[in-house]
Amino acid sequence: METHATEWLADTEEDLSEAEVALAKIKTDHRTITRNERGSKSIASTPEKPKRIVRTGPPSLFVLDTNVLMHDPSSLFRFSEHDLFLPMTTLEELDNHKKGMTEVARNARTVSRSLDQLVAGTSGSLDEGIPLNKLGNQDVSGRLFFQTKLTTQALPEGLPEGKGDNLILAVVSELQKTRKG
Repeated sequence: METHATEWLADTEEDLSEAEVALAKIKTDHRTITRNERGSKSIASTPEKPKRIVRTGPPSLFVLDTNVLMHDPSSLFRFSEHDLFLPMTTLEELDNHKKGMTEVARNARTVSRSLDQLVAGTSGSLDEGIPLNKLGNQDVSGRLFFQTKLTTQALPEGLPEGKGDNLILAVVSELQKTRKG
């Protein structure tokens, strides 16, 4: 068991080092090439961030599937003012994909670390949600919710039980019936 933990720690440290190097490269190389009126290329400074459109009304709730998180580990922080919901199935599938050296496995580990950091030191009930800006990302104002109770929603006829996507659909159906807004 100790060997498994040591291997996981080594993988995690390696992934973190690679991410830090990539981020530093992005920060130094982040320039855009534009064409002036004569058609010749010139290097311009980083373009201004587009102004955010602030939506009025209650935030939407997005239920994330495992593939969203494994494709883009930073997707947790790309939903601005909207709330996110992670079903148990998503967390289980994410956990099952963490082993190995593939990009998918690295992304799954990255998401798991982000989730661990968000949950760490959280006081109160997870049912109240965790602020997504807890880790310092001030562009995000939504909250992260986890499925903490088993769903009682029956699947529509014809959808087989036990399939991950169908279980997530059952959670979405139950949320539609029980959640305000």
